Amino acid sequence: MNGQKLAHEVIDAINLEISETVEDLIRDSKPIIKEAKNQITELANKSLCAIKQSEILIRTRGHDIIDHAADTIRHKPFKAMLIAATLGAITVGAVSLLTKQK
Repeated sequence: MNGQKLAHEVIDAINLEISETVEDLIRDSKPIIKEAKNQITELANKSLCAIKQSEILIRTRGHDIIDHAADTIRHKPFKAMLIAATLGAITVGAVSLLTKQK
């Protein structure tokens, strides 16, 4: 019986040591996890801000392009018509090439 009792005591001591080690690891990892969470949150907030700024920039540039196109049409109608005709011809050519390849 002494052998079994000794084996149980050794197993209990090992279990206690493992439990303490696991608890130490959990305790030590909490600040690291908290810092990682904070950094991820900060990065997500910065990304969201950058996306919003990009959206504003794209909208502004889109409006600028539309305004420029309208001014070109208004002040240089012949040039605008030539540009439109050229783009139309390029589109028809591209579609024609794509349909012939099939």
